[in-house]
Amino acid sequence: MTSRIRPPTFPDLYTQACTAFTHKLQCQVFALLSPGPSPDRQGIATRLDELAERIVQLGFLGEVGEVAVRKGNRVWAKWGAMPIKEICFLVKKELMLLRTAVEIVEIGELGELGPERVGVAEVLVGVLEGLPF
Repeated sequence: MTSRIRPPTFPDLYTQACTAFTHKLQCQVFALLSPGPSPDRQGIATRLDELAERIVQLGFLGEVGEVAVRKGNRVWAKWGAMPIKEICFLVKKELMLLRTAVEIVEIGELGELGPERVGVAEVLVGVLEGLPF
C-alpha cells in the first residue's frame, strides 16, 4: 500500500508514544493492585474502557515498510503491516470481556473486588510483557 511519507521525526514520536503507553499501562496495573482508594478513583470498568482505547490508538500508528526514491526525486513509501495492530485488537477484545466480567461483579454488589481485581491486574501485566517494544 503506497501512502504519504511520514515526518522524519516519526521514529522518535513512535518511541515516545510507546514509552508513554507502557507507563500508563503500568499505572493501570498499579492502580488495580492497590488495596486503598486513590484520589482519582474510577470504576475498574471505566478504566478498562480507557485502556482499551489507548491500546487501539497505539495500534494504528503503524510503521514504514519500505522507502525508495524514484525518478524526479519522488519518494515512494510502502507502509508495512504492523503486528502490534493485530495484537492491539486482540487485547481490546480481552479487555472488553474483562470489563463485562467486572461489571457483573460490581452489579452483584459483592463488596470489594479482591480476587477479581488481582485477576484483572494479572491480565494487564501479561499484556505489558507481551508488547513488542
